[in-house]
Amino acid sequence: MCYNVAYLTKRKQKYAEHHGETDADVERLGKQLEAITEKHYNASGFIYPNLLVVTNKRPDDFQMLTWGMVPFFMRDVAHPKELKWNTLNCVGEKMFETKSYKNPAEKRRCLICLDGFYEPHHYKGVSYPFFIRHKNDDPMWVAGLWDDNGHIQTVSLVTVEASPLLGRIHNDKKRMPLILPHEMRRDWLSELESPADKDALRELIQPYDDELLTTYSVPPIRSNKKLGREAAGDTPEALEEYHYDALPEEYYREVIGA
Repeated sequence: MCYNVAYLTKRKQKYAEHHGETDADVERLGKQLEAITEKHYNASGFIYPNLLVVTNKRPDDFQMLTWGMVPFFMRDVAHPKELKWNTLNCVGEKMFETKSYKNPAEKRRCLICLDGFYEPHHYKGVSYPFFIRHKNDDPMWVAGLWDDNGHIQTVSLVTVEASPLLGRIHNDKKRMPLILPHEMRRDWLSELESPADKDALRELIQPYDDELLTTYSVPPIRSNKKLGREAAGDTPEALEEYHYDALPEEYYREVIGA
């Protein structure tokens, strides 16, 4: 599963250019982003940060929604921290069957714009953090579901079975975020008007192309005495490459596929 992400650490114009389809779009989106002050090098889902999203109801605008879905039918819940279960991630293959996600999957889908995400790699009883991003360093569009219970608008990140690369890195759960190719991002937002439309949406729930990704180990992103270093926290240091002596070089290269 994915619980730590980075976003809005790049030049804001880059996000506007990546989503805008005309010069006017880019200018308008740039102004929207200038009003957003948040920047996260390592945001943990368990602090319920706001994520940069584009929803199917406002497909041409950026919005900030709270990470951790509160279902629309839970009218007495004001924040995801009040829930007794974790709604940070949704299993994509089951989203049309799960009570909390069925309605959003059909009616309220969104794109989550990230710089990249972190996954743990387990080796001899120790968890080592890795960062994953696009090779060309472009923003990453991750499929999401959103909801509104009258108190708060919230979002859940959709996950899928891991690709070969992510399976070697996230070797415990073997899951990864559902990253959408740039040309397919608006397909995720399209209205479902027939069973064929739902089938087409299911076809998007696939592992991403490893050839487009790059990954490397990073300093501890949370407290972990076994790693022998203080956590980098939500700082630029969290994104810096860091090699652990406990990971043999040959083994390390096998993991990242180098």
